[in-house]
Amino acid sequence: MFQKFANKKILILGLGIEGQNSYKLLRSFFPEKEIGIADITELKNINPQLKKDLAKDKKIIYHLGAKYLKNINKYDVIIKSPGIPPSLSELLRFKKNKNRIITSQTKIFFDNIKKEKVIGVTGTKGKSTTTSLIYLTLKKAGQKAILIGNIGIPPLQGLQKSTKNSIFVFEMSSYQLDTLKISPHISILLNLYPEHLDYHGSLGNYAKAKKNVFGGQDNDDVLIINNRFLDLVPKSLKSKIYVFGLEDNIRKGCFIRNGYIYFKNNKKEEKIIKTNIVSLIGTFNLQNIMAAIIVCKILKVDNIHIRKILKSFKSLPHRLQRIGTYKSITFFDDSISTIPQATIAAINTLGEDVETLILGGYDRGLDFTSLSEKIARSKIKNIILFPTSGKRIIKSVLKNSPSIKYFFVNSMENAIDIAFKNTGKRKICLLSPASPSYGIFKNYKDRGNTFIKEIKERTQK
Repeated sequence: MFQKFANKKILILGLGIEGQNSYKLLRSFFPEKEIGIADITELKNINPQLKKDLAKDKKIIYHLGAKYLKNINKYDVIIKSPGIPPSLSELLRFKKNKNRIITSQTKIFFDNIKKEKVIGVTGTKGKSTTTSLIYLTLKKAGQKAILIGNIGIPPLQGLQKSTKNSIFVFEMSSYQLDTLKISPHISILLNLYPEHLDYHGSLGNYAKAKKNVFGGQDNDDVLIINNRFLDLVPKSLKSKIYVFGLEDNIRKGCFIRNGYIYFKNNKKEEKIIKTNIVSLIGTFNLQNIMAAIIVCKILKVDNIHIRKILKSFKSLPHRLQRIGTYKSITFFDDSISTIPQATIAAINTLGEDVETLILGGYDRGLDFTSLSEKIARSKIKNIILFPTSGKRIIKSVLKNSPSIKYFFVNSMENAIDIAFKNTGKRKICLLSPASPSYGIFKNYKDRGNTFIKEIKERTQK
């Protein structure tokens, strides 16, 4: 796995989940080798268990804090974590020396595995749900599936625990796909909306990264794609293409007709399951389900196993998750919704009972026009807004809904107090922010967990 780096000076850049796993693997391969670790986080704020492990290691060179990139030119190889943009000026200078290497767990993974063993799932929204559906169905069918990537274990940890019969289900972010040259054997592109533009620099660069999921495919490979995004596929692509969509005009893939999900291959249509008995709600989830079904049909999984998972699968945390009914108000946590399109889908799914909507967070400069138009057509009466995007959101909303009640907040505690005071009985309060969480919250999980905590604290008093 790391043999070619035996005589190289190695730096692990980023100490998130992947970076920590890279450290453990490198140390197991090279017990006596000096290894550099670099992260913007100060040593005192590092994960306690990692700090404990590092304290025992006398061969570690630390580059931590604000100047963590200052000495990267002392190294031959950088194993970069996904969240660190490759466009950083220090990394661009590092790359100018052709003898130096910037790599990642994803690149090393594909260099050490037959791609025929890999199913890759990407898209702006729906990756985790689709990946989980595929993984659980394959496991149910007796296959030795390993879940890796964003929702699973790091790629190289998965590779280390694999056997010759393992199949990898890989949730792939745009960060992991960026600059990747090898594509999975079966690739899924669920959708593509403006997101992570602060990392990629432009929508074009973001789309380019996402398209790497199929860009390296050939005749024997398979691309599964949402029919609304077929224009992203170049005519030169040689893969076998399966399509999914809500309309029934699909020639090869999955579609919905008369309340059933169908799979079609070589003109043969097959009823898979009624849409009203699957456990997940909403059209977004129906599309995720269809993508997963296509993978399972290609791999010859029996419909019995597919149906069992689709009937029993529980929504992942913070993804239109029903928290419960408290003081006659039903609360839904959709903290994962960081773009307007996802929030619109959540409103569509829950319908006219949504009376209070919690929006806002980190401002990536997204366009909220379509969301404000949707709110104007809805029965939503109250908007609760977090900084910093909250100000731009309400400015857009007021153009179409000048009389709507709105509240600016700086804490979830305040937001939930307002929700309880202003939401009617038998109505819904929905957290679906249409913005990332950074700022007040660590991430979308922290935001969702805080939402749940504040609701339950007020009902237990």
